[in-house]
Formats: sequence, C-alpha cells, structure tokens
Amino acid sequence: MPEAWSVLGPALEGWTPVGVDIDTTLEEIDFELKRNAATVALPIGVSIPVDALTDAEKQVITSRTALGRASAALAAFERIGIEDASASPFEEVADLDASANFLLTRDPKTPVPTPPQIPALAGLAQVSRELSAVILNGSIAATAKHPSDELDELRRMVGQGLSDKVRDHLPLPSTIAARLPEVDELLGTSLTAANEQSSVETACIEEALLPGVTYYISGTAHTRCGDRIEKSEVAAMAATRGLVYVENFGKKSCQVLVVAEEGSQSGKSKKAEEWGMPVFSLDEFWRWLEA
Repeated sequence: MPEAWSVLGPALEGWTPVGVDIDTTLEEIDFELKRNAATVALPIGVSIPVDALTDAEKQVITSRTALGRASAALAAFERIGIEDASASPFEEVADLDASANFLLTRDPKTPVPTPPQIPALAGLAQVSRELSAVILNGSIAATAKHPSDELDELRRMVGQGLSDKVRDHLPLPSTIAARLPEVDELLGTSLTAANEQSSVETACIEEALLPGVTYYISGTAHTRCGDRIEKSEVAAMAATRGLVYVENFGKKSCQVLVVAEEGSQSGKSKKAEEWGMPVFSLDEFWRWLEA
C-alpha cells in the first residue's frame, strides 16, 4: 500500500473523497497504510446516504469494477448536491518515492488524472496503463511503440523495480507467465528467461486439491463473471469434490490457500509462501471446480 500511495497520493492532493460509506473506505486505507509502517494523514470524506440514491444508482454503484463504482458515486454526489462543512481534501504527500512504482488498472484505456504540479506523474500513469494492458489483455498499447526518451527511462525504472519484486516469487502463475514476453518487450526486462530458469516447482492444482484437503479463501470471493459471492457458497460447491473449508488460516489448520486476486502479496500469501503451502487464485480454483 505505501508503494501504491506514493503514486495515488500526489494525484489525490487537493481533492475531497466522496462515496457511499466513505468513512469505512478511508478506515480500510488507513489500516493498510499503518499495517505497512506508513503514516499518512487522511481527510474527512463526504458520505452519500444510500436512501438518497435512485434505484438505478443503487444498481450501478455495486458495479464489478472500482472505476464503475467510483464514477457512479461521483455522479450521484453531483446530482444530490451534498454539502458537508466538516469534509476536507487530501493533503500533500511527503517522504514517499514514486520513481519506480506503478499502478495496475483494470481499465487501461481510461485516462488517469495527474496533478499539474507533478508532470512526471503523467508519464508514470501512461507507463502504468501500458503495463496494465499487457498483463490484463496480453497486448502492447500503441503508445508503447513510439520511442520517447522520457517514457523509455520511466519504463526502464519501472522494469527494474518490477524485476526486483518478481524474482523472489518465481515461477509465476501460468496465465501471467504467458504474458512475460510482452512485459519484457515493453520494459526491457528479462523476466521470461528468469521465470523459465526458476528451479522452484509450482504445485499442480489437481495434485494439491485432493479429497479431504483443507483450504482457506483470502480476500473477497467472486464468480468468474466478477460478481461477488459468499465464501460459504464457494465452500458448498467445493465440498462436492471432497474439500474441507476452514474459517481460520494457519499452518496447522490449512493445507492450501486460495486468493481472490491472482498474484496477491497479502500477509497470508507471504506466510503461505514461507510455509511452502500451495497458493492458487480463485480463477484457477473455479476452473478446477468446473473441470
């Protein structure tokens, strides 16, 4: 989170957060920042009351993407015209280095607002969108094919930072590994070769998920269509294949970890890696269930 905030913070400076139950959202951000030893002064947001929303707005505001939910909340805020004298904007972020960081987005075609006082952030946002297009869609954006000294330097810096983080987690899941050649082409890295040379063997999901195996799901569960689903519903379906869902994650109680987001670097994912516990994404889990 501190790395993400080094990019998000400057872009948010001067803006006041609005949203349904915005206090909870800000509390969750604050918790994640402090959990990673980063102290950031967060503002007081403007909360949109649910009973002020139209039926159509209530439906859109539960969109599967963060961008969809945020856009719907902002549109509702502007329609309702809420005024809150206690609200405050995001303040200037200090002591956070964004030079080699990036943010992935599920909507790489959507322009990212960048503050005029930090022009370099515009280039970083563009490189982030290019990398997102590669990782999510396996395609290199047209902007990445045009040489630019400034952007090429940013791509090199992002590539170095990405390589340093990824090398400790090789081999990567097959869906991501298949897109490494495009990542190498975009950022000038050599992750494809590093991934292939890795001597670490990833557990095969068919061999790991045998009848009687205990597992835990980390994060917010969703269907393959992106709709949210209760973990108890997932557990009921997996029980038909003999798996046993546990409510608490631990070295002794759990044999497999299933993460909602592929490539998650949550505390549980790091612990599973430390313990040598197999980790699979929820998408991989769904494919196994449907096989």
